[in-house]
Amino acid sequence: MKLTPVISDPTGEVYGFPTYRWHDAPAHLMTRRQLAEAGLRKNRQDPVAVMRKYVEGWLVAYLYDSTKAADRRPWTDAKQAAVQKAADAKRKCRDCGDPINPNTGCCVTCVADLSDLERAA
Repeated sequence: MKLTPVISDPTGEVYGFPTYRWHDAPAHLMTRRQLAEAGLRKNRQDPVAVMRKYVEGWLVAYLYDSTKAADRRPWTDAKQAAVQKAADAKRKCRDCGDPINPNTGCCVTCVADLSDLERAA
């Protein structure tokens, strides 16, 4: 006789933490992705429940109470500028400041210098 594990435990008696089957959680409990789609953030709260299902191993999704969630912070001009500055820095060579070729990961000048060094060696 094969024993199947208890998956649904809304009271938390078996696992010590409310556990639901996949897609069976109450509507006010949401994953972080669902909160983000609703324009909310978890607001420093710990997970209040978990959803589980078995597909070649246990899949687990932590659930947060949407009634305790806060609105997502607005995207400010300063935040946009910081993200743009970081993206620009990733596209420039650290050594010479020229644009990086995404295929080689180096700028044209540094690739030429490396190939000259390899030929000399």
